[in-house]
Amino acid sequence: MQPRAPAELMRRFRERLLTSASVLVTACASDRAHSAATDCASLSPAAATTLATGFDSIASVVALPSGTLLVADAAAPAVFALAPDGSRRAAVPRGGGPTEFTDVGPLLRLPPDSALLFDLSRRRFVVIGPAGFAVASRPWLPVAGANSLIGQPTPTVIDAGRRVYAYAIGDRLLRAHVTVTRCTLGVAWSCDTTARIPSAWLEPTRRPPSATAALVVGALTDRGVMGVTTEGVTVSVARDDHVARATHGDSSRTLDTLPRWPIAIDDAMWHEIVVAESSSAAALIADGLRTLVAGGGTIADVPLAMRTVRRAAQRPAYLPAFDRSPPLTGPNGTLWITRGHLPGGTHRVSIIGATGEHACVTVPANERLVGIDATHVYAARTTDIGESLIRYASPIPADGRASRTTAPLTRSRSP
Repeated sequence: MQPRAPAELMRRFRERLLTSASVLVTACASDRAHSAATDCASLSPAAATTLATGFDSIASVVALPSGTLLVADAAAPAVFALAPDGSRRAAVPRGGGPTEFTDVGPLLRLPPDSALLFDLSRRRFVVIGPAGFAVASRPWLPVAGANSLIGQPTPTVIDAGRRVYAYAIGDRLLRAHVTVTRCTLGVAWSCDTTARIPSAWLEPTRRPPSATAALVVGALTDRGVMGVTTEGVTVSVARDDHVARATHGDSSRTLDTLPRWPIAIDDAMWHEIVVAESSSAAALIADGLRTLVAGGGTIADVPLAMRTVRRAAQRPAYLPAFDRSPPLTGPNGTLWITRGHLPGGTHRVSIIGATGEHACVTVPANERLVGIDATHVYAARTTDIGESLIRYASPIPADGRASRTTAPLTRSRSP
């Protein structure tokens, strides 16, 4: 195989860096940070069911009506099928064949009884049937352009009509709008634009450094996160604890004010964040450079600024309002948004209901949510020997509507 040209390798390295840098900062709140009273439901460890252990890093979970659970492990990388009797097997083999995958991407529920695994490297779907076996593959939208990997829409969720909603992760950095694309699979993909979210809704007043500059750790800019519900309503979570909604065919937005839970940062906490982010940033750059060299490039091909990590000049006063992880979408039209938090402690997740009401849930220490179905919540629990998959009863009713923990949102309408 001929080595790739340095220009091509540099393009792929830049795309990888930009993609990862956009979600680099992560945070979890210890109990000392929970100063405000709340009526959040709690996921009690005493009520948890441990379904399986020994995972490396669980990315997502999809429950099939057959009782089989599909578990995507991004670090392995592997996609497992867990049977109701507890047995585990590979659901999708790793490789280059028509029903195999290379890199774990979004694992999405495909109504009524199947799932789609998006292969990040090959930009295609692997179809997983009701029994939990890979049965086919389908190409996704064609890749083109210098920023193809970050400029092409990445699938996010599938609605009840089996329409795929996607948006490009690089839009918020490269363009004035994040375009949400809705695609229906026929002989070929038929797509239209279902929403356009201004990038300003998602970005702080002072934009973070571009991908061509050094990675800055500890800056904790209050950038928003974005998710799409199964009903095709785009929800853009902006700064200052606001949720901005844009629906298909509606150019206005509704601002929903979520409860404020500011978490102040002291010097010791900031130091811990900087150390953790420095390690992640260094590993990210090292991985990119290894890929570059393996493909025939040299480290000298990469500008020094793109392989530099520097510390923010000043400690922020508070953690960002929202975690950098993508929101989870429940099959009942709910959106689950993880709030800003420090590693290792309990944290809150805001839940936007199907009719716009708000609820929240407190997640135990060393756990993070990885999947939602109509009746259960799935979490990955960090242990000394890897991650375990935990199941809880859902605090939200199956119809996605109000519960005892639900409170109305403060709303305003703006053009």
